[in-house]
Amino acid sequence: MQTLFLLSALVAVLSVGIFVLFEIAVARTGKIQPVSESQTGGPRSKVSIVIPARNEKEDIEEALRSVLGQKGVELHVIVVNDHSTDGTDAILKRLAEEDSRITVVENTPLQAGWLGKPNAMNHGVALAQHELILFTDADVIHCPTSFATGVTILQKECLDFLSCTPRMVCESFWENVFIPLSLFPHTAHSARDVNNPKSPEAWAAGAFMLIKADVLQVIGGIESVKSAILDDSELARVVKRSGHHAGYHLAPDLMHVSDVQEQQSRILGTDEECDCPYVYSPVDVTTCNGTSGAILPGTYCRRVRRGLDERRTTIRGRSVSAPR
Repeated sequence: MQTLFLLSALVAVLSVGIFVLFEIAVARTGKIQPVSESQTGGPRSKVSIVIPARNEKEDIEEALRSVLGQKGVELHVIVVNDHSTDGTDAILKRLAEEDSRITVVENTPLQAGWLGKPNAMNHGVALAQHELILFTDADVIHCPTSFATGVTILQKECLDFLSCTPRMVCESFWENVFIPLSLFPHTAHSARDVNNPKSPEAWAAGAFMLIKADVLQVIGGIESVKSAILDDSELARVVKRSGHHAGYHLAPDLMHVSDVQEQQSRILGTDEECDCPYVYSPVDVTTCNGTSGAILPGTYCRRVRRGLDERRTTIRGRSVSAPR
């Protein structure tokens, strides 16, 4: 009985701490709501969507259909299949045959000095033709006005670059306790001054990065972050350093990532393709009791190691082999 009481007290204290940290993050970044479909009836902005995808057969179809279902924007969707081995290519081929707005780029060569994801993004950008480019991940599910909302905020806040953090749905008790607890402090700290144009601080989430095509070209394109492990946040920093305006907001109502077990395996390095805990980009967490915050899911370390010219490198203090 005493143990149960102590555990309950600990959970209560942690819940209060999590709530405080989330409120700090909200105060620093702002939390946006999607525009209604009735507000998307005006002139439609043209947006090129770039989606890097590697071994995403469990999520890619639902994610891509949520992209194709966007209201109030004119889309060209470029999916870069980054050497998938799980059948992702067959799903993409079928979807591209169904919808002419989809262009699939298959198995792009890795350029020397590039990490895997920036390399895939760069090949996608090469085919982008519209005035706005939006980068998103292959496991993110968007609400029908997600992109229209992003465009509206970009214009309203006079931004050149906008990034938003999605929601991750936590289902089990321990997911609700430990996932937010482990990464909320980092989120609250990272959000400091990101929306202050006079501050060099910048932060971004790879799940949603909207940028003006001409600005991306001016800053040197994706090549400016070709070797950055945190390519999303580094892209935001490059935008701000170049004198352009970058914004970052929490957007749990715009999009979500629901495959918690997969994200956990990536964080802990237990995925079959990942043998070290390489943290990649932030997503928002909404737990079953309504508490929200942010977590840093990982990406496959093999993707990183493929982008390294050296035979060995160190990621987060651990030495790992980097095969050519």
